[in-house]
Amino acid sequence: MKFSTFHLFQVPPGGSAQDITLQEVEMMKYVDELGFDGVWIGEHHFGGEGVAGSSSVLLSSVAAATKHIRLGSGISVLSLTDPIRNAEDYATLDVISGGRVNFGVGIGNRAAESLVWGIPQAELRGRFEEALQVILGAWTEDEFNYEGKYYQAHHLTLEPKPIQKPHPPLFEAASSPATWERCGRDGIIPLVAPQGPSPQLQERRELFQKAARAAGRSQQEIAGMLSEIAYMRYSHVAETDAKARELGEGAFDRVKQIKPAADLQAAKTFGFEMPAGFLERLTGNQRQDWKALEEDKAALFGSPEHVVENIHRMREAQPGLDHIMLWEVQGDLPKESVRKSFKLFAEKVIPHFK
Repeated sequence: MKFSTFHLFQVPPGGSAQDITLQEVEMMKYVDELGFDGVWIGEHHFGGEGVAGSSSVLLSSVAAATKHIRLGSGISVLSLTDPIRNAEDYATLDVISGGRVNFGVGIGNRAAESLVWGIPQAELRGRFEEALQVILGAWTEDEFNYEGKYYQAHHLTLEPKPIQKPHPPLFEAASSPATWERCGRDGIIPLVAPQGPSPQLQERRELFQKAARAAGRSQQEIAGMLSEIAYMRYSHVAETDAKARELGEGAFDRVKQIKPAADLQAAKTFGFEMPAGFLERLTGNQRQDWKALEEDKAALFGSPEHVVENIHRMREAQPGLDHIMLWEVQGDLPKESVRKSFKLFAEKVIPHFK
């Protein structure tokens, strides 16, 4: 199995964006020392859900201090940013890291971000698709020309090109059946948000395989992509189940309120309405319970022994679950508690699956 970590750079109430940025970068370097396989940065702009607005810069800092861990954008919001600049940034990152980039992409899901940029949400899908074509063309062709609705490139000769050939592995945040199908067709590996095994998820995996076969991909290539699908799980590990709950439950609840609070502020700023039930989520009346998340196999909370058992149960319920991405509950926890959680996972959980 592979185990990677996800870093959203969320600022808890009363916290500092500068402090969180430095802490998260330090934590990514630390998980490399512990032997994790990869790190992923959740890109968001203008505060709110997270403060990692420049994933390539942050990952460059991690690359300079590490030798082995893979460096993932989880995800780069292609619909909002210049594709040629993105192509240059991540190609350079692949070079200075010795070919360790995992290029995760997505459309973006925060109205406030597109509104600040002045980009209508109706354009996001089209911009995303064009931007990805430009980036791949820049990476793989000696001279690339492109004439799209939103982006153009004339005699583009990108240097340096990525070390990985034909380009760094592609990942995409995937939830809808259409996205899974497109990923299979285009050779893109899905990134899956926290959710337990389900018939729907299995159906999406089958859609992915069917589309990949229809696109002429070999069974070996398909099997390789399936093994790389990253399934995100909320996590916090301590010496005992009780200690994990004592340390992490409050922080988890507070972290889960950051996005709704940011969305409410954006609604007030830009004058749009929030969906029904939103205020209940904001005030915690629909809080996510740890036990319910565990029963749904969407979380890994507790002692190392308990977490090992849960991973075995997850794999029994979801054949082919070979890559888990840990979303460690950080929030306003002391930094040492977070470091200890990662250390316990690395030393007492990972060896059972290697």
